[in-house]
Amino acid sequence: MLRSLTNQTTHLLKLPSSSPFPASTSRYSTSALDWLAAFNNYEQKGVPDAAGTDTADGFDLARVHKLMQALDSPHTAFPAVHIAGTKGKGSIVSMLSSILKHSGYTVGTYTSPHVVSFHERMAINGTSITPDALDALLSKYKSTIESSQQSEKGALSHFEIVTALAFRYFADSKVDIAVIETGLGGARDATNVLPAETVAAAVISAVGHDHAGALGGSIETIAAAKAGIMKQNRPVVLGRQPETAAGQVLVQHARKNDLIDLIHYAEKEVQILKEGKIFIDDGVAYQRCKFGLSQWATNALNKSSGDEDQEIGSGVGENLVELDVSLRLVGKHQLDNASTAITTSAILATSGQGQAFPKITKESIIQGLENAPILPGRFQICRLEANQGLAILDGAHTPESAAALVDTVRTLFPFSADKNEKNINSGDGADKAPPPLPVALVLAMASDKDLTGVCRELRQLQPNVAVFTEVPIAGGKTRSAAPGALVGAWQAAGMMVGSKTKGRPVRAREMIQASIKAAVARAAAELKALPNGDKGVIVVTGSMHAVGTALRDL
Repeated sequence: MLRSLTNQTTHLLKLPSSSPFPASTSRYSTSALDWLAAFNNYEQKGVPDAAGTDTADGFDLARVHKLMQALDSPHTAFPAVHIAGTKGKGSIVSMLSSILKHSGYTVGTYTSPHVVSFHERMAINGTSITPDALDALLSKYKSTIESSQQSEKGALSHFEIVTALAFRYFADSKVDIAVIETGLGGARDATNVLPAETVAAAVISAVGHDHAGALGGSIETIAAAKAGIMKQNRPVVLGRQPETAAGQVLVQHARKNDLIDLIHYAEKEVQILKEGKIFIDDGVAYQRCKFGLSQWATNALNKSSGDEDQEIGSGVGENLVELDVSLRLVGKHQLDNASTAITTSAILATSGQGQAFPKITKESIIQGLENAPILPGRFQICRLEANQGLAILDGAHTPESAAALVDTVRTLFPFSADKNEKNINSGDGADKAPPPLPVALVLAMASDKDLTGVCRELRQLQPNVAVFTEVPIAGGKTRSAAPGALVGAWQAAGMMVGSKTKGRPVRAREMIQASIKAAVARAAAELKALPNGDKGVIVVTGSMHAVGTALRDL
């Protein structure tokens, strides 16, 4: 047992010196959170079927509009970038917000769900709202919200009220711009009350199959819900779409609404020229990479810096902007997210909300990307203090995100020692052949996710140990997957995968534990008994709630 870096109590995990948690979030604003807990929380109980679709079954945004009006329309007080998508939203928010901050702007960010503290959801320039500030915000607007709730006969949900408070917080703080992540879908999400005139850009990251029931049941209906954040005459950024059908729906929606000429495809505007190795230094992962900007993106940045007369080539070439970056958000999927953030930055540099954000430059984009906060639960690395091994915390909860996790883990920790990879336990930059390290998996999920699909991808990790447990989902057990159900899904996935697994076949020791804390302790003990186990890796995944529980309890 060793000590956490963020406080002096005994923990299993040691966070790196660049821990993403500010001191202000280490305690809870009990009065505010207790009051908010009384409202209908769909994160805890599950979202009704089709509630996120733009149909008669969808959430009614009229009540959110009325609430905003009662609060003096905070959603009209600042320009905003609105971000939807299945995967990558949080990372794009982090990167883009950091770019704007390093360009000299005051930036509000709204994200969900939180991982450790509720206060993470609302932040300005990367600093979460403090408990005292949340109490003050609620004290000022509580009576108005209660009056609105009474008028709506109790229909306002927890998320709708929190969204209104976040917008009010940003308006009162006079932010220059806000980066807003949708909670569910887009069309009927509470954040989608942003009027067109304030939307600097609508951004849609990779669309996948998560929340299928709430979003209509198919990849096409899910994409249609995400497309609902597009606004008339406002720029649209589309991240790379692995699902062809989703991309087609997004483009069709844009064409139907006369937005086709306003679409910017991130993978065309920003090319990934170099995908460098991932390495670890002081408990923080980095990936060196290079991006090449298109003629349009180069033009946009040149105009923002006053260099409109600079000679422009075609394609990525001698006269176009290239960005050499060391990303702290690592993995192939994060390069796609970075491309989306860069593309959005180029739009903002020249045309955000009818006005430009001209302080965005090549230099501020690089600084922003390199200093983007290490997000809790997105390939977050902690050191196991008891044996100096590593824990990787990742909230992957869909087959797509699980596949990305496995790819990144196995890039860092290859199956065999015959690859010329950098030794991940040293920061000296030397190329050394690392010994194969044992891996343990700790898995906890929500019951309404694709358990078998996630397990099918995680089996490619080839763990030596698999420990199954359960965690509360948004504070309750209603949506928690039972460990026995996870074992069943794991075994069913094993039959499906068969001989398709990569690397050497490993039969994992399977076991159940009652809690995340017990599961990690058991995984550590199992690894320690294996050769090279003192340098083993524990991967905690399956849910942001699993990651949050690990960070709070270990």
